[in-house]
Amino acid sequence: MNRARGFTLVELLVAMAVLMLLLVILVGVYGGIDRTVAQVNARREAGQTARVALEWIGRDLERMRGRVPGDLWSVTTGTSTLKPAATSGPQLQIVTSSSAILSGSCAPLPHAAFWQMASDAGSGRGMALVGYFVRWIQDGSTKRPSLCRLYVSGTSADYQGLYASGTNWVSNTLLDNNAPGSSPSYKGWFADNVLSIWFRALDANGNPITTNAASSPFPGGAFDSRQGYSFVGSNGTCQVQGPALPASMEVAVVVVDAARLQGNSQTYTPAAGLGSDPAAFWDDIQKFMADPSIPRNIRDGLRVYSSRIPLRYAQ
Repeated sequence: MNRARGFTLVELLVAMAVLMLLLVILVGVYGGIDRTVAQVNARREAGQTARVALEWIGRDLERMRGRVPGDLWSVTTGTSTLKPAATSGPQLQIVTSSSAILSGSCAPLPHAAFWQMASDAGSGRGMALVGYFVRWIQDGSTKRPSLCRLYVSGTSADYQGLYASGTNWVSNTLLDNNAPGSSPSYKGWFADNVLSIWFRALDANGNPITTNAASSPFPGGAFDSRQGYSFVGSNGTCQVQGPALPASMEVAVVVVDAARLQGNSQTYTPAAGLGSDPAAFWDDIQKFMADPSIPRNIRDGLRVYSSRIPLRYAQ
């Protein structure tokens, strides 16, 4: 007589073990795919932020102007009797951590650039002041860095005040009036999760500019176009008397995806001295990105994007 034979207990246990092993493998594969997709999306997010920022900065840099006839410098009087000298007032100024140009309520601004631009395609009228810098703001339970864009119209009283005597024409008062750092929605906010921004001026040969027209080094990596600049040409050292814009500007932004900053309570800015030598531009950026004071999780997500922008009105 034939008897129907079922599975033994051992066979059932083996089958269950194999099934569990397969499930563990599938879960691991799915988790790996999920993490890969999240990483790709995070990089895409950071890249999109950087591309938009660099496009805007590039457009503003292309319209950079020096002092030009017809500049709307005095809206209040409507006259030119108090028109400042060509070497005064806003041109282009790069601020680095070692130059210590800004302080007080606007600190820390370790790296920034401010310049005068034509707001109507360079006709010489409708001038404005623009600038870019990073500020850390409290966003709920998270402290995150935001790229800020300063814009001061030529018709503004604040713009008229830029022509006061002295070297540092960008002041804490001007920033507080036009880009206060009081909340995530403050005027001047431009993009989230940009940890640092870096600028350097380049000559016609694409080399970093380090000295003014008198062949004196710019202090701490700063650049002031009102002082002109020196560079080495085919016939030796050339002096371009101020005010003079460089041939081009190089700008870089260091960004991270939002998820890595979630719950962050600290501020991470370039150490003092980084940016003080324009020739060490990329080395300094890499040093900042490898700073051990930045948590490993955030460091692993840092990405740097850059662009070189020829200046339309360069001398």
